[in-house]
Amino acid sequence: MHAVRAAGNRSGGLSAFVKFKHRTAPFPFRPRPAIPIPMTDIDQTPPKHPIPGAGIVVWRGDEVLLIKRGKAPYKGEWSIPGGKIEFGETAAEAALRELAEETGITARIAGLIDVVDSISERQEGRKGVWHYLLVDYAAIWTGGEPVAGDDAAEAAFFPYQEAITLTRWDKTRDVIARSRAIIDAAPAIPVPHSTP
Repeated sequence: MHAVRAAGNRSGGLSAFVKFKHRTAPFPFRPRPAIPIPMTDIDQTPPKHPIPGAGIVVWRGDEVLLIKRGKAPYKGEWSIPGGKIEFGETAAEAALRELAEETGITARIAGLIDVVDSISERQEGRKGVWHYLLVDYAAIWTGGEPVAGDDAAEAAFFPYQEAITLTRWDKTRDVIARSRAIIDAAPAIPVPHSTP
């Protein structure tokens, strides 16, 4: 137990002491410098809670934007743009930021598709190595051409059926399919007119 107490000294003033178990030390107590831990050790320790992330299904007409993942999980597989939600950022802001970082595309969010758990393969009754809680949005393309960036190895628009064929994870195929109804129900984006 830690305890801090003030005690009178012989000159009549107060002197602070810190008591640790059965030892006392003059205050201020100076802790030992921290021993740096290499980042590789931290990165290999799985978190004990789900990591929040956001994904976005972007439609340009009848085409869907996909990225080929450059990092785990699902490295080398086609998926929707997305990533971790940063502190102080809403899920929608994270989805749009990740979209811009990974593809250079801009879009307008039309609605929430679903919240999906992505957990590493695990044995029955055991926790996985990683667990992401993904907030997926449907969006309408507003500008830009896809250029792979950040942790995306490739980025491109694909016709719907080809996009479904390219994506291996069933939950990704499901959110792509469900996003179309949200896009169809969204109000049209006015087309800007140029002035002479």
